[in-house]
Amino acid sequence: MYFHHVLLGLIVSAGLALPSAAAEITVRSAEMNGRSKGHYHDQIVEFQLTGEIRDGDDTALRNLIATTMPAYYPNALSSVVIYLDSQGGSFSEGVKLMKSFKELGVGTVIARDAACLSACGIAFLGGTIVNDGSVFQRHRLVEPGARLGFHAPSLGVRGATLVPADLLQVSYASALAALGQLIEASPDFDIPTSLLETIAKTSPEEMYELTFVDDFARWKIDVKLAHQGWKPGRSHIARLCSNFFTWQSGASALDRDMATHLQWQQQLANAVVFVPAASSGQPEFAHVQTLAYDYDEHCIVQMYPANWGWSIGLQITNATPQTAIQALRTSNLGLPHASRLHTLPADLEVRSLR
Repeated sequence: MYFHHVLLGLIVSAGLALPSAAAEITVRSAEMNGRSKGHYHDQIVEFQLTGEIRDGDDTALRNLIATTMPAYYPNALSSVVIYLDSQGGSFSEGVKLMKSFKELGVGTVIARDAACLSACGIAFLGGTIVNDGSVFQRHRLVEPGARLGFHAPSLGVRGATLVPADLLQVSYASALAALGQLIEASPDFDIPTSLLETIAKTSPEEMYELTFVDDFARWKIDVKLAHQGWKPGRSHIARLCSNFFTWQSGASALDRDMATHLQWQQQLANAVVFVPAASSGQPEFAHVQTLAYDYDEHCIVQMYPANWGWSIGLQITNATPQTAIQALRTSNLGLPHASRLHTLPADLEVRSLR
């Protein structure tokens, strides 16, 4: 039995399409970052992936890194990032690249005016760097103006008017297998369930492109924003305390009665209390009572000046603000980390930040 491919609406994604040119993977730049010689992050090496992602690209990337890194800096823990600009391609190869990025400690970046869609978006989710403590941490960064989009894997058949049933069955199994690999790996890559659901529900003929702050924040994708001279104010604290933990769970802050929510945010902003640092070099704090129930629940925001801007941590507690702040001042407790992105309105279009 045969099926007409137009009726099926098939596009490339699962890796069974007719041969085409693989993505071009090159060295973009290599430079010192100004730290003292001998530090494992002295050298920043940037790679570039451009074009359609095809079978074999993961192997090509690994080979390029293996041959390139010793030439620039022999320490395998050098800071490495890859800039992505691709309309998509093989979903399964995208999953392989995603896994390699984490294994090799390669951060992912989508530059302003570049696009990373479909299989490229899957690969992007693997972005990871090695921090100063030799700890692998998530690093997937989008510059305002870049495009990032996802959809489900397609059956990956093109270029023929008729498709044999046995090939269609193989294509279907491959697409499911690729999606299954992504789902299985998601806990290790900090991929929220809500993002997996969006990928699975978006037809291969469509594209879910991230648009609002809400999309990036709930799916733990960083946006490159200017931090110089910026410091959280009352409205920022209010948005942090009303949205951050919703985003941490992978849920949308826009799935609410927004008029009521914005009114509540304004009430929070008016009630924010700032607490100065106890001494030089110590963090500042802000706090606000978040809920008007039979018990007190407070949002404590810890703010610490850093060379890249302000380091921000949050805590929800039933203790009094004074007790909670004193405890934080005398402990090394690590709070959930927020960024400037989390202080912006949930419905703000990220591209407007260009």
